[in-house]
Amino acid sequence: MDNVIIVENGEPMTTSLEVAKYFDKEHRDVLRAIDNIIEKGLRNITQTLKEKAMAYFELGEYVNEQNHQTYRMYKMNQKGFSLLAGGFTDKKFMEYKVMFVEQFDDMQKQLEQQAQQQFFQVETPDQQTKRITAEAYKMQCENGRMKEFRLAMKQADKLERNDLAELLLEKEVETFIGQPIKQAVPIAHTPDLSEFYLTATNIAERFGLTPTKVGTIANRTGLREGIDRIQDADERWFYTDGAVEKMRARLEA
Repeated sequence: MDNVIIVENGEPMTTSLEVAKYFDKEHRDVLRAIDNIIEKGLRNITQTLKEKAMAYFELGEYVNEQNHQTYRMYKMNQKGFSLLAGGFTDKKFMEYKVMFVEQFDDMQKQLEQQAQQQFFQVETPDQQTKRITAEAYKMQCENGRMKEFRLAMKQADKLERNDLAELLLEKEVETFIGQPIKQAVPIAHTPDLSEFYLTATNIAERFGLTPTKVGTIANRTGLREGIDRIQDADERWFYTDGAVEKMRARLEA
């Protein structure tokens, strides 16, 4: 068995592609199983546990080597794998379950050993440069989120109805802190414009993409202006719930 574990942000992870490969399943079936865990299986647990469980899975994408098209996939840590593999009850899967778990443990031990070694090592100039670059990028992302939040506050001030203003700010707070406050609901932007759900930045974080990629997918999907998406005075795009579902369907195709 090849190494099915990767390291993301210092944590051992595997992917839905690897699970589909070794458990002899169609990748779309594995995606559907994870979607069901996130959207249905976690529905009735407490909000605190739900937020923790949601962090077990991370939506990403990969390029198909045959048609060079981009498709979605999931990355998951050991806890996410355990939730997913718990639904694979066939006895023939037991060997692969154990092998996945063993590789998770082996990788975790390697990371702990590396952390101990690095603790006693002086940071090299190259390592220092990489660390500073990563910190600068993180700060840039946080500044971008703050800009989105400030724009949302200005828009909320213009709304005549307090409940709509509160809903708009809730969506931006969710993006800013990276956690859901509650399930998304439609928000009327102004009396003369259609309803919208999310900005490109919101959708990018939900699907594990970049805002630019969201715009590209929106254009390829043929979303209609004024119906599926709306452009405000600041030239920001707002996407309706229907538009988000159309983009999701294209990513899953």
